[in-house]
Amino acid sequence: MLKLNFLGRGSAFNIKEGNTSAYIKNGKDFILLDCGEDIFERIINNNLLNDVSNVYAIITHLNSDHVGSLSSLIYYCYYIKKITPNIYFPGAELQQLLNLMGHYKEFNLTLPEVAINFNINNICFKFIQVTHIEKMNCYGIIIKDEDSLIYYSGDSNNISKDILNKLNEIDYIYQDTCLADYRGNPHLALRKLSELIAKEWRSKVYCMHIDNDELITQAREQGFNVVEIN
Repeated sequence: MLKLNFLGRGSAFNIKEGNTSAYIKNGKDFILLDCGEDIFERIINNNLLNDVSNVYAIITHLNSDHVGSLSSLIYYCYYIKKITPNIYFPGAELQQLLNLMGHYKEFNLTLPEVAINFNINNICFKFIQVTHIEKMNCYGIIIKDEDSLIYYSGDSNNISKDILNKLNEIDYIYQDTCLADYRGNPHLALRKLSELIAKEWRSKVYCMHIDNDELITQAREQGFNVVEIN
């Protein structure tokens, strides 16, 4: 069964836990979900590209804790690994950002329309728009192969009805969760997560993008899981 491996699980200010990012190694393919400020370093320190022939990076949004070291990954793949990484994001703003960083030839950028599937070998991915920061395009990702169905929220302060209506079908939900709880919160408070997910489904939910240690304790007490860093 397909399951995500995590390089970091922290919120932007929770540097002890590292930037939230996950990956799948599928044969010679390395598929990365988000590439925040410290993620390239973690990839290299864990030798994750040593036996890789193809690199794919799927970006949920352009906050720096989700895209801050993407430029280094692109340059490393192109000049050291001698491969052209494939980048996925449904919007022209990532192209603009990478152009400002000097990237014009070192990568392939795929710009699927929102809610359109794309495939990486035998794994299907689908961007869905989520609510996070006003006026910023932010996306969750549905991941599916022949055995598994996964939802990765990116950063979001809600879970869509489409996802909630499929709790009996989904194997894993990786959800941005925080202990902070205030009006206008761009992240999903644990209180709200508990209102959205009935106890019978909570074992499927893995909290990520955590803001402090107390969240870990309280989430587990309420029947949720917390992602572990590989």
